[in-house]
Amino acid sequence: MARFRVAIAAPTALLVLAGGLSGALSLAGRSGPPVGVAAPPLDLPLVKGNVPRFSLVEERGRPVLIEVFASWCRACEGAAPTLAAASRVRRAREVRFVGVSVDDDPFLAAVAAQRWSIPYDVAFDDVGAADTWKVDRLPAVIVVDAAGSVRHVGSSAPTAAELERWLADVGAPRVD
Repeated sequence: MARFRVAIAAPTALLVLAGGLSGALSLAGRSGPPVGVAAPPLDLPLVKGNVPRFSLVEERGRPVLIEVFASWCRACEGAAPTLAAASRVRRAREVRFVGVSVDDDPFLAAVAAQRWSIPYDVAFDDVGAADTWKVDRLPAVIVVDAAGSVRHVGSSAPTAAELERWLADVGAPRVD
C-alpha cells in the first residue's frame, strides 16, 4: 500500500495522502504506461464478474478502459460514480470497462466493488501488474484502443467530459 500515492487537487496545492513527502514533489508526471505503445500484458483473476479471469489480449478488437484503484483510496472512491456512469452509457462501439484492485487482499477489492456500486468487472492484481504498467498514483485510468495500444493515461480522478473525450477518441462516442 505504501508504494502508491494518492493526490487530491486543492485550490492552491496538491496534498499527498499516501506515499510520504517525496511524492509531493513528483505529482506532475503521469502514472501508467507511456501513451502510444502496446499495452503491457494483463491477465488477472476477477473478484467481481461473470468469468474467472480478465485477459487484455482477449479484448482485442474493442477499446478497454482500465481503472487501477485500492479500497483505501478516497480519490478512487470519489471517481467510482463517474466511471460507473460512463460504463452505462450507450456508445457507438462497445467498450470493456475493468477495475484492477491493488489491495493486499482480494476480499477488500470485492468489498470496494460492492460498496462503491461498481457495475463492471473488478480484477485483483495478484501478480504485480501495476508495477509492470508503471502505476504509482491512484486512481490511474488507462484507455487501450481496439488494436491494443495505450491511448490515454490519467493519474487522478477523471471528469465525465475527460472520459467522454478519451472514449470518443478510440471510436466509442456516446450515442444519445
